[in-house]
Amino acid sequence: MRISNYEQNMVKQVTDDIPGARQVLYTQGIDPTNRISLANAAAGATVVSEELMARLDMNARRFARQHQPAVQAPAFEQELELA
Repeated sequence: MRISNYEQNMVKQVTDDIPGARQVLYTQGIDPTNRISLANAAAGATVVSEELMARLDMNARRFARQHQPAVQAPAFEQELELA
């Protein structure tokens, strides 16, 4: 997932699309319900836009790792024959 292309999207859309974005925006002083571009919201909160994108990306990756489905061990042929 590339977060950098979200910079011109509306803040509300970003919070809907990116898991954990709401928390990141709150910690940066940005209202996640804003209907302005993420770049403008970052500038208004005196946050460097690239830093905000990096934080959103890092948080989305962390969320994805935590919510991965459990990996199942491959079945052996003997187990398949018993089923």
